[in-house]
Amino acid sequence: GIAPSLTWFAGPNTKATLAYYHYETDGIPDYGLPLTSRNQLDSTVGVGVRLPVDVDPDNFYGLLARDFQKTKVDRGTFTIEHNFGNGWVLSNVARYSKDWNDYIVTNPDDSAGNVVNGLVWRNTKSRNSVSESFADALNLSGVFETGSIGHSISIGAEYSKATQHNRGYTVATGNRNCLIEGLASHNCTTLDGPDPTDSWNGSITQAATASEVDAEDFSLYAFNTITIVPQLLLNGGVRWTTYNTSSPTLNAGAAYKTEFWSWQGAVIFKPTEQTSLYFSYANSKSPPGTTVGDGGQNLSAGTSAQAPQSFENWEIGAKAELLDGALMLTGALFQVNRDNILQVDDSEIVNSIQAARIKGFELGAAGRAGPVSMTVGYAYLDGKQTEGATAGLILPQTPKHNFSGTVSIEVTPQFRIGGGAYHSSKRYADNTNLIWSDGYWRFDANATYDINDHIGVRVNVQNVTDERYINKLRNPHFAVPADGRRAMVSLLLRY
Repeated sequence: GIAPSLTWFAGPNTKATLAYYHYETDGIPDYGLPLTSRNQLDSTVGVGVRLPVDVDPDNFYGLLARDFQKTKVDRGTFTIEHNFGNGWVLSNVARYSKDWNDYIVTNPDDSAGNVVNGLVWRNTKSRNSVSESFADALNLSGVFETGSIGHSISIGAEYSKATQHNRGYTVATGNRNCLIEGLASHNCTTLDGPDPTDSWNGSITQAATASEVDAEDFSLYAFNTITIVPQLLLNGGVRWTTYNTSSPTLNAGAAYKTEFWSWQGAVIFKPTEQTSLYFSYANSKSPPGTTVGDGGQNLSAGTSAQAPQSFENWEIGAKAELLDGALMLTGALFQVNRDNILQVDDSEIVNSIQAARIKGFELGAAGRAGPVSMTVGYAYLDGKQTEGATAGLILPQTPKHNFSGTVSIEVTPQFRIGGGAYHSSKRYADNTNLIWSDGYWRFDANATYDINDHIGVRVNVQNVTDERYINKLRNPHFAVPADGRRAMVSLLLRY
């Protein structure tokens, strides 16, 4: 990839920046391991439970003769900013982007119950899409006073328009029942010993016409931070959005149009210069079709009938600076309420949840004490579905315990050692809590040596204990294991 930029000044108060970003990839995706067949597991595990299969986590069920993914991004951004003085700044950011995404990838599907027989159907997912988008954001920010009360405001408008064309593929993958299909065609393979070098002579046919999805939105917003006294601040904002998306060729001309308000507010109290307490509320909405045909929020006949997904967040917290500002401690209690939750896979609704709430807390510490630098955080999430037939069950993709911590120790001015620890507990992939993966701990280590002021060497070892946990769990198809232990040596150049 490449990302050059050019900035020039038109006088002392106006500057403009033109930036270009180009990035290409050419690889073969790995959708990991299949899930067990429904009702394959012992009844003591639970009726209908599906878990990642217990096989070598390095198994690759794809085909080198068929699978591929090529992506390309071209993006140009123009930013102009004028400083009027006295804290007032007017800025505008305009961006045009064109993205290509072309792939055929093996989905180790078990919708036909092959895994129980020690077989895997090499089903596929594919697309060949081109997306074009334009976005513009205009913002005016400034500070002023009304009497003894200070104001810091930000008002603006945002506009975006995106269009995607997709000419996907029809891939001949044989009979989904591997007992009938057999192994000779290599549309099926064995569960324990897949061979990615298998020959494959099936057909690939590109769609004669492209599907099209369009989306357009426009927003106006205003935010204000009010300083009543230096120890007491009020923050509030409001946003109005109009949004519409349509697909003249996809899903029988599905379309969606809506407009909505969202807002936020907060109270911040600073008992001392080093401490602060706050209470905040914010809500937001996400209408169907926001991924413009390429992702988990695709527009479809089902999603076009849905109200926007809504998010409501209540939070109370505290911050404190210690050791003359060298160490920051944070803590917060929060509750998130969600409605109209959809999880979509290739325009098919796989999870529809009426409402859910997440209660929890988070603790954090970041800073330096002598030769030791650290960043540590823990979050507890109690996510429950609150309405419908699945009320009381755990919200998918919401692990209860989450921890991350990194530490660096300066042994000498030239030599530093460090490491990290990461934890996530058990999580579910579906609203009925029948697909899950266990929690894990991962540990990393690193060392850095500065040869001189300009050259250094860094060694990183990721996943020191070679823990092969599941880091992506997808309903209803597959589970992707994390990479095993790996080491990297980097040469650092400073100038």
